[in-house]
Amino acid sequence: MTETAERHLQMGLLEQALSELRRALTEDPELPEAHIVLALTLLEMRRIHAALHEAKLGVSLAPEEDAAHRVLALVLRAHRKLDQAGVHARLAIELAPEYPENHLTLGLLAQDAGNLQAAREHIDYALQLDPENGGARTMSAELMFDAGDVEGATREVEEALRLEPEDARALILRGAIYLQEGRADDALEHVRWVMSADPMNEGALALLVAIKAKRSWIMGLWWRYAMFFARFRGKKLVGAMLALYLGFRIGAQALSDFGNQTALTCFAIFWVVFCVYTWFGVSWLNRALEKELEPVRFRSNF
Repeated sequence: MTETAERHLQMGLLEQALSELRRALTEDPELPEAHIVLALTLLEMRRIHAALHEAKLGVSLAPEEDAAHRVLALVLRAHRKLDQAGVHARLAIELAPEYPENHLTLGLLAQDAGNLQAAREHIDYALQLDPENGGARTMSAELMFDAGDVEGATREVEEALRLEPEDARALILRGAIYLQEGRADDALEHVRWVMSADPMNEGALALLVAIKAKRSWIMGLWWRYAMFFARFRGKKLVGAMLALYLGFRIGAQALSDFGNQTALTCFAIFWVVFCVYTWFGVSWLNRALEKELEPVRFRSNF
């Protein structure tokens, strides 16, 4: 049953994989492989808390299994616990240094931490172990693209797609390269391809918004404004909004003190337009995105 569940997971049939794994765990609740694959399935479904529980069970049941530590590292990465994830990724390498996916996991964590040199070393080592590894090719292309080497990134991602034609990460990167080259229609086609299988794919959604921002300066302005405030959370967000309002009040008071009524009126109008734009901008963007997604045919399980 575990092998069937893995095939379903690779095909993106998450509900079917979940059903197979539940049956397997009903027969043997302490089957490590089932808990490990279940953790991956739940991670794909973005149920990261349940995935963490299953991944920890997998490690406790099979502490000498490299896959258990690798999957736990991936789940901890989803929880933004990079230090703990690194510990388990390194354990996976110690247990199975010949397996490229273990090195790629550590490379992924290094990439998240901004340590691009370490990420490159892990990726290159994985490619030495398996030159035909599509995931390694995609990660290599991402590093090249981030470094501004568009030509090299294009070569690598094309090779990745030759090896794994339906890999979402590679398709999204190819779309991003198309967008940078000014080929928005080709970029959009790649987004639709990914979202037909996974409508909630974060990379595809981000690229779709970037495409709309590129095509419309109004949407682009709102997107940049939203991305700025997306950096803040909780109290920091409240503080940023208060600082913005206080800046408006101080500016208005200064213009009033100087007696510049025309400038004060223009400033007040700008503030009203800004507030209206902030309020309705998300609705305009959502409508634009919905229009772009109309041709997308989603899989029946979404």
